[in-house]
Amino acid sequence: MLSLVSAAAVTAGTLLSRRLRGVDVVVFTGWHLLVGGAALAVVAAVAEGPAVIVWTPRFVLALLFLALVGTAATTVAWFAEARRSRLDTLTAWTFLTPVVGIGIGFAVLGERPTGWTAAGLVVVLAATWIVLRRPAPPAPHRPTDPAPAPAADPPVDPHYRSGGAR
Repeated sequence: MLSLVSAAAVTAGTLLSRRLRGVDVVVFTGWHLLVGGAALAVVAAVAEGPAVIVWTPRFVLALLFLALVGTAATTVAWFAEARRSRLDTLTAWTFLTPVVGIGIGFAVLGERPTGWTAAGLVVVLAATWIVLRRPAPPAPHRPTDPAPAPAADPPVDPHYRSGGAR
């Protein structure tokens, strides 16, 4: 259920960002994150109770990185791109999220994808390539019939008088 609500919220925000072209994308993103964060804070407080946070320097640095780079910067980039790109090609990039995660797991942690995971990576990469590749330009039109002859001048009415000299 949360995934569906999340997808609906991202879609609504993306469509709204396309309609509000006069609003600065950073301001729009700030309000988007503020409203969404407030709603999530209320739901979390009701469901989980008061939060217990140990504010260590390491925690604050991680929180700042996730808030600024992982959330704010990527959301600004998404909304900026949503204003100028076709949404079908833009959303295709979201399928690379697990691919990047698995790639980082491989590079940083030495985890190796096996079996279905590796097959899934290949399918996602192939599908993304198919969606994002530029279509071939259309072939030039070659008519099969010869061009029609130019239309003849309309027939002249013999009873018509132009009013000029004869």
